[in-house]
Amino acid sequence: MRALIFARAIRPGYAFFVNYRPTLIYDLARQAVETEAIDRCEKEGQRLGFSGNRLNDAIKTIVRLVLHTGGRVDDLQESDFLEMRGRR
Repeated sequence: MRALIFARAIRPGYAFFVNYRPTLIYDLARQAVETEAIDRCEKEGQRLGFSGNRLNDAIKTIVRLVLHTGGRVDDLQESDFLEMRGRR
């Protein structure tokens, strides 16, 4: 299933991330999908002084959004974040 998600053949809904609790998928996705962009986000979070847990949560959120939308980090919009938050 991970291969299909990373290949963007299927796009999991937000309920997948809540119910399945795929903790390993976040680390693997960072290596397979949008690696450079996610690394940039992490560096920016560090520059802004995010704590370890907050930064980790932020990166997981970005990965979740990218996997769900099938888009790129640079294409994420405020509406994507609002949609995710509304489905929690």
